[in-house]
Amino acid sequence: MINCSNLFKMTEIEYMQNPPSLGGNYECGSVTRVCMSRSPKVAVAMRGDITVRYEGVDGCPILRQRVLTRGGKVLFSKWD
Repeated sequence: MINCSNLFKMTEIEYMQNPPSLGGNYECGSVTRVCMSRSPKVAVAMRGDITVRYEGVDGCPILRQRVLTRGGKVLFSKWD
């Protein structure tokens, strides 16, 4: 049995907006990618099994958040 508190979890959320110049009306959306691994290097590189969830509409990426956690504790968080 796998103890989930020992797994590293990398979550990457990319926020998007669809402006009129791309044929939209400022609709928003996001893509969330999650990678879990026993190794922090594999999790940060997103080389393991990845779960993807889409919300809203596709558009131009405007903001991205990356968070590495282990056992519910945030190890680092970065916005770009």
